[in-house]
Amino acid sequence: MATGNGYFDESVREAVVTKIGASVPGDAIMRTYGAVPNLFNAVLQNNATNLAIVEDGNELRAKVLWTESDDDAVLEDGDVLTSCEPSTIKPGSYSQTYDLTKKFGRNPFEVEHYKFKENYYGGDAATVIAQQLVQADYYMAQAMNAYVYSILNANFYPVATGDLIWNPGAVYTGGASGIGVTLDSNGMYPSTLYADMMTLAEAHNINGAFVVGGAQLHNWKLRASTSAGFNNTDQNRIDLFPNVYADIKGFASVPNESFLVSPTSYALAVRNYFDDTRASQIPGIVERGMTVVPSDKGERKHFTVPSRYIPGLLYDVTNWTKCISNGNYSEVFQVGVSAQMFMNPKSINEVSTNTGILKFLNAADIS
Repeated sequence: MATGNGYFDESVREAVVTKIGASVPGDAIMRTYGAVPNLFNAVLQNNATNLAIVEDGNELRAKVLWTESDDDAVLEDGDVLTSCEPSTIKPGSYSQTYDLTKKFGRNPFEVEHYKFKENYYGGDAATVIAQQLVQADYYMAQAMNAYVYSILNANFYPVATGDLIWNPGAVYTGGASGIGVTLDSNGMYPSTLYADMMTLAEAHNINGAFVVGGAQLHNWKLRASTSAGFNNTDQNRIDLFPNVYADIKGFASVPNESFLVSPTSYALAVRNYFDDTRASQIPGIVERGMTVVPSDKGERKHFTVPSRYIPGLLYDVTNWTKCISNGNYSEVFQVGVSAQMFMNPKSINEVSTNTGILKFLNAADIS
């Protein structure tokens, strides 16, 4: 693809974005990089916190209005509507502003001009650039996935046996490591897992919870959708569990773990910096075409590309031309995005350790 002087221009950018958007798992672009970060996607999609991301000069800040109020008092009898100037509650009093400092990126990659002139890559610049960007997308998505796991694992509510509310019998135990699940004779989660999880969530005031976990949860979902003996109906049972997500790769080192999460226990702020007024699927993420910005190191081109692994996410891309030698040049591309997870500073139900996140794992692994 010859583009002449100004090797990477708007027409090539449009072709790159088209190729990324049209790629599907198994094709030439995504063949090697197929794993989807289901943990990150589940946390992002279920985020129920009122969140706004604003620019402050060159810095990004996340403003979060946490749903809980500081005042849980209830008036009774003669105290109700008897005062001309009763004490008031300010709903916005539990809002906080955070610096959005967590960034994910990859080392720049470069594509030499002469290799395209010599048909080194078959002459298709857009395909080669798209492949490199999808590769960067894959590794960054996996890094963000691991980051979210680390936040959940550092902030779960360590339920003790006495906090299990209903009679755990021989199936569930509690401890500092979480809630232990005794596997069935096939080494699988018991068929009652989902109902028991939801009961435990309700008992601890965790409303609208979703569940995400590793290979054992994945196997449980498959059994739920394929085994006639698992439920009392033969319909596609996977539809009965729309808020259960399995991430085999994200939990590869801990396949026995699962988290039950309140959508208001956290705020996941994701933002690209190159933006305009065209909104995307994620609040704070906006799309733009290519803009040219002068710098002391030469012209910089800024644009965004869509993620193939995180729906609605757009990465910032900076491109510049690099002189190699003897009149030879290359196009350099650097990719990045800001993403940071903040925990609700107020506990649930006035229990100081109840973060709204519960952890389940094999009973044998409970400490």
